[in-house]
Amino acid sequence: MNNYKKLVKEALEVLDKDPWYKRPVSSTIGRIMDPLTALIVGSGRSLWGTEEGLDAGMDISDIADVVNKYKKKKELEDTAISLGSSAPLTKLKRIWGSKRNSLLAKLFGTIFLPVNEVTSALTRADHYDPLADLAVIYHNEPAIVEHELGHAIDFKQTDNPLLYSLATNNPIGSLYTEMEATNRALRNKILKSMEKKKKGKLTKEDIDSIRRQARKLTGAYGTYVGNTFIPGVNLGPLNPVALASGLVGQAVGSIYPYALMPSDVEEDWETLKEQYDKLKK
Repeated sequence: MNNYKKLVKEALEVLDKDPWYKRPVSSTIGRIMDPLTALIVGSGRSLWGTEEGLDAGMDISDIADVVNKYKKKKELEDTAISLGSSAPLTKLKRIWGSKRNSLLAKLFGTIFLPVNEVTSALTRADHYDPLADLAVIYHNEPAIVEHELGHAIDFKQTDNPLLYSLATNNPIGSLYTEMEATNRALRNKILKSMEKKKKGKLTKEDIDSIRRQARKLTGAYGTYVGNTFIPGVNLGPLNPVALASGLVGQAVGSIYPYALMPSDVEEDWETLKEQYDKLKK
């Protein structure tokens, strides 16, 4: 049992080891293409799944902190996380084992699984598969984990699982679902920092963390904007327009961290920025 599993004991099932032949794309050519996705999300910390589990000695305590914060949420009772790899047969089993999925949803998930799996595994793109209720995490970034679990919560709150899945599987619909998950992640981060401020425990690092999260998630969102130029196909960073818009998004997120922040926490963010200036002195 690795250090991650020791920390996660309830609610969220953690999948962190599959033999390479069960994840034929992400464990082979996906490793070559991984730098493209890492560039977009501004991450130099890729997770590599092995048959023994995650690479020995990898510090994933930040991810564990996010999961421990979310693990008792009712919406995530059946949600699983796959770390560093994506196994198609595991996804297929979860699609057919889900009680929320109608027969039509299960058939849809089965038909589109090969395409979705290859495109995401080819670039090792972090994602949430709603019909499998599985978050696949390829990069050791807590902002990404929080974003993907936000998708899971949104999915559980919808009355039509198939419709949500259809939205996430096309570039136009994904603009809405991605914005919702990004808003949720940024809102939670800001509200948590506000709680620390009220207790007098806010640090400069807390606000820097919000800035990093905004930069990474704005960059990732940029790829979805770019993907709208090739309707019907989500190629991620393999689409040169998406790659360019992802890098632009990251630049925008660096200069304007509030670009994708939800309006209901704008005042909180301004308060935190004022506190940040005081902490820098």
